Amino acid sequence: MQFYFLSVFFNMLVGLSLTFSGFKFAELFPGKEKIVKMVIGIAAVFVGVMKFAFVVQPDYVVVGDLLPAVVGIAGGICYIIECMNSNPDEPTKPKIQMKPFFENLFIKGKKYIGIVCIVTAVIHFIFPTLSII
Repeated sequence: MQFYFLSVFFNMLVGLSLTFSGFKFAELFPGKEKIVKMVIGIAAVFVGVMKFAFVVQPDYVVVGDLLPAVVGIAGGICYIIECMNSNPDEPTKPKIQMKPFFENLFIKGKKYIGIVCIVTAVIHFIFPTLSII
């Protein structure tokens, strides 16, 4: 049950942060914004991976938590990449070089991943044992 709560929490937190640029909760820790973002991104990926091992309802081992787990992993990776690419000295030059497909998915499409994270978190919170989610 703890990974259910953590999945909903991190999917919502990462989704809000990726979707709305004004939602900057890391500024609550002045001087440590990058560390806070990195920890949250790693925690979102970890919780997404652990959702494959610990499910809410034992009847649907993979199907019941597949979408929240995959979305959590994608959102966490996107958040980590955003954190690694943030350079206050040169904001236009990215640090991480990647293939165009992954650049389109994780950098240019981060708002779409954020929206999917929010929708998945809300649906997973309302219907925790739904066999599709």
